[in-house]
Amino acid sequence: MVKLFPRITLSGDNFSPKRVDNDSCSFFSNKKEKGDIATTGRYKGKPLPYGSAVIASPENITGENEKILWVIEKYLNHKEKILNCGAEDIVFHIDVNYIDQCNLAFDPEIIKKISDLNISLTITCWESDCFE
Repeated sequence: MVKLFPRITLSGDNFSPKRVDNDSCSFFSNKKEKGDIATTGRYKGKPLPYGSAVIASPENITGENEKILWVIEKYLNHKEKILNCGAEDIVFHIDVNYIDQCNLAFDPEIIKKISDLNISLTITCWESDCFE
């Protein structure tokens, strides 16, 4: 059994998720503005030198393909605004949680859409004893 957790991370020296979000992109999570005081990581207790945000599928989307497509569509629908608001480092991540064996298979439609993003893709797999 395999569970996917797709997300697109956005960051940039002058990226402002607030500028994007104020224009109707309320789907961002983990938003940080340049200058916010970091609570974790190498900048903990210091102002962040960049802005960042994450586009992740909502928990109510259960199908693995549907999760991936939701993230892709949100990014593509707002790509111009995201780029205009300073996003420079954009990566599509798929975290994979599996039990016993990890087999990944993607429909041709999803492979094409991921390719059309024209951004880096990372896949991280980790084994679990059970799913919550």
